[in-house]
Amino acid sequence: MYSDIEKSNFQLSLVTGIINDIVRRMSLVTSFELTKIESTSDEKKKTESLLLLYEKLILNKYGVRNNPLSVETKFGLCNFFYNVKNFDRSLELIEDIIKSQPHNTKAIYCKIIIEESSNRLEQAIKSCERILHVDNKNIYILQQKGMLFSKLTRREEAIECFDHILEINPRHTLALYNKGVLLSEMTRREEAIECFDRVLAINVNHASSWYNKGMLLSEANPQKAIECFDRVLAINVNHIPTLYNKGLACESLERFDMSIMCYDAVLRINESHLASLFHRGVILAKVGLAESAIASFDHVLGINPRHTLALYNKGVLLSEMTRREEAIECFDRVLAINVNHIPTLYNKGLACESLDLFEDALRCYDRIIEIDVNYENILCQKGRLLSSIGKHSEAIECFDNILASNPSNTNALYYKSCAMLKEGRKEESFDILETMISMDSRYRDVLRDERDLEPFKVDSRFMKLVTKESSVLSK
Repeated sequence: MYSDIEKSNFQLSLVTGIINDIVRRMSLVTSFELTKIESTSDEKKKTESLLLLYEKLILNKYGVRNNPLSVETKFGLCNFFYNVKNFDRSLELIEDIIKSQPHNTKAIYCKIIIEESSNRLEQAIKSCERILHVDNKNIYILQQKGMLFSKLTRREEAIECFDHILEINPRHTLALYNKGVLLSEMTRREEAIECFDRVLAINVNHASSWYNKGMLLSEANPQKAIECFDRVLAINVNHIPTLYNKGLACESLERFDMSIMCYDAVLRINESHLASLFHRGVILAKVGLAESAIASFDHVLGINPRHTLALYNKGVLLSEMTRREEAIECFDRVLAINVNHIPTLYNKGLACESLDLFEDALRCYDRIIEIDVNYENILCQKGRLLSSIGKHSEAIECFDNILASNPSNTNALYYKSCAMLKEGRKEESFDILETMISMDSRYRDVLRDERDLEPFKVDSRFMKLVTKESSVLSK
């Protein structure tokens, strides 16, 4: 008969053997390299439950310190738990290995990977420093540390890491490239371009450097940006971000045919690329192809019915085509998403005016004024509308609100004078017109030809104003 101790030892030996067998069968016992398991999620779950149970049996008997599993088997377990994203257990195991092998840099590097994967970035940086304390020229770990700082948006510290690499190897393209990306994010454009140029001097086909250089040049020098994007496309003709941004650069240079070609190339690869569909519509609208532009915006809205810019631009086009009821429907859809969208409120107001929906138009203008009381052109538009429907006193109040903050606003002065004329306050109106002419004598010719003032062109004072020689110098 076997004693209880012998039975227990036999059971634990059996459990240990099963664990060894599982991790070896799954090719997890490697030379301290985290590898990917090729098995289904169900198999991983079953194996994880089994391994946790077996581990518990062993730990209950021996505790953590006297765990009889070999270092290789412990790492196999660490590797397994890393694969199933049980990062806490994976870290416990790798830390147990490092305690017994404190100078095992491969094990410490695995710890860095697990810490990064579990978003323990500060801990991962400390693990990097542990290796660098022994080997401060370890380029691989310096690179890793730099990327960790970058993820934490501690860009200056990340750049220090990449600079350290470049002191060791000035031609290290990855350090140069990553430094360039960080400098771009910090809007240090010239320094970033210098980094990308250094990469390209080493590897002329480094597509990412060409792309990022193009992005940095796209605003200040779109032609140079296009040249960079063309270098990317010579390497990868189907690179969607490059095709799209080349389209934007061509659009800024008003090379609309080329821009459309770029967006069409994107859409052949991804027919649901919203930004390309939208900008295609914008260009078609610019060149006067309203129906085709609306079709592009409709394609956008078929994918995203809440795309406010597509709705807004479609509404503007419909309004220009005198399809104002449809335009208002588009504007209302924008306002259902963003009640404070000022351009939409303004254009809806204009569309309502055209349909003689004056109260609706006034509500639009009032809403804009609530949002920004200093919106002078809206106050002026509201005043003009009020005057056109006979509410001259309210119109004059609008113009006075403008002139209180900007006495030289000639639009407000002119429309106030018109409202006063319609109220029969002719002399006060002519005083305002005289003020305008004293500000700029060129208004004499403008006022003489203005249709709104036609009924007053028989008035002697008015004719004197618009015909006499002014002693005031023109601007």
